[in-house]
Amino acid sequence: MADNDKNSKVFIERELNDEVVGEYDEEGFFNTPNGSFWDPDGVYFNREGYDKHGGYYDDQTQEYVPGKGWDEANNCYKDEINEINDDYYDEYGSDHDDLEDDGYGDIDLDQIQDEEKLLLQNMNDIEKITEDPTKYVHHLEEVDDIKNKDESEKEESKKEESNTEEPKKEEEKKEEQTKKKSKLAMLLDEVEEDKKKEEKKNNKKKTEKKDNKKTEKKVDKETDNKDVKNNNKKDNNTKNKKKPSQ
Repeated sequence: MADNDKNSKVFIERELNDEVVGEYDEEGFFNTPNGSFWDPDGVYFNREGYDKHGGYYDDQTQEYVPGKGWDEANNCYKDEINEINDDYYDEYGSDHDDLEDDGYGDIDLDQIQDEEKLLLQNMNDIEKITEDPTKYVHHLEEVDDIKNKDESEKEESKKEESNTEEPKKEEEKKEEQTKKKSKLAMLLDEVEEDKKKEEKKNNKKKTEKKDNKKTEKKVDKETDNKDVKNNNKKDNNTKNKKKPSQ
């Protein structure tokens, strides 16, 4: 039997995986070298022999002795009831359509959620159901009719959504095409603008080149005129020098 004083320490939950060192015994317990273990249900017990609720296995009887919070009616801890319900729903709720109920017909637990919750919380209610199976099956038929009606309404709703969705997708497609065209137009405008700028730049260069040529011609002409004047002046001076004195 475990020591209650040792159980006063902070309990640290561990998960059994391939990295844990240990081995299984004949009873299905996985024991580790430091004394901690997992029972056949996968519940972890620390090296002092306690689980997270303070429960332990009696050394003499090898029977489990529950700790605080044990629910005798449901044969589990109170904080585990919701976990058990969730696990049960995962296993039988949506994927398990048909469940035999002692030969009285197929029970679809997904169709009778209120009854299902009641069964999970208190298994004694099964006796109440099996006392009058005919009445219960009749109830299931009514639930089945309701479910069929709901499914039919869901199908209609899907069709309406589909009819609404198609035009919406078509509108989005047109809007996307318009955006693409608008973007292309902007790119073309930018190219055209760049082309105009380049053309304007080239025209400016041509104009400047022409102006430079005109300036050069003007300078050359002025230079020629100046040379002519100088030559005429020289000629006159030469003539004056040669003229005899009287």
